[in-house]
Amino acid sequence: MEGLEAPKQRIEEQAHKMSPFLHSFPVKPLLNLLTLILCAAVCISVIVGLVQSNHEVLHYVVAIYLFLGSFLLALASAPDHIRRETLKYVLFLATFNGKGALMIFMSILMFGLGVISIIVGIVLLVTGLFHLFLWLFFRDLATDTLYASTKAAMNADAPTYPQDAAEQI
Repeated sequence: MEGLEAPKQRIEEQAHKMSPFLHSFPVKPLLNLLTLILCAAVCISVIVGLVQSNHEVLHYVVAIYLFLGSFLLALASAPDHIRRETLKYVLFLATFNGKGALMIFMSILMFGLGVISIIVGIVLLVTGLFHLFLWLFFRDLATDTLYASTKAAMNADAPTYPQDAAEQI
């Protein structure tokens, strides 16, 4: 286990050195813009892949998943008033790890649709891994204020039960 601690400590030290740069740089708006561009690229490459395919049923199923995933990612990367309504239903997309996991899943699906889809899938994979990197090493940067307000609003709507109700059951 000692052999694993040294590289982990070096990575954390490097991340700590990069932290002031990332806090001064508009990371979230640029990632949202990149995500919107990638969602459009996914839709275009899926359409091109479907036109060039053998019209197999599996291609259509994968296309539905990719369209739905890119639609959700686009809504989660949209301006605040749209994102707030979206995050009520898909709260995992408010964090970098949720977006990164969905991007990695979509990139795996992209590898079966053609050459253009493979290229877009590789870019989507790298972007998803970057989201996970930010979530792992820059948690303070990865906290979305909409996530906290949406989660608080959801908890405020939940019914409250008296303490004695648990004892009565």
